[in-house]
Amino acid sequence: MRAITSTPRTAHTLRTACVAVTALLGLSVLAVAEQQLTAPAPSTVVADGPIVTDPQEEWNSRG
Repeated sequence: MRAITSTPRTAHTLRTACVAVTALLGLSVLAVAEQQLTAPAPSTVVADGPIVTDPQEEWNSRG
């Protein structure tokens, strides 16, 4: 006696499910890529004091 492992209806359902899952994964990847491309540029850091280029002056300004 031979066991029936798959029927045409089951194969069609599995194929449809695989296509749906693949499509959802593809859309998720596209959504993430779009967010990365349209994300705002990182903001610049603002100094909380004067910018000092001379190391001695910096040392003296610390007190």
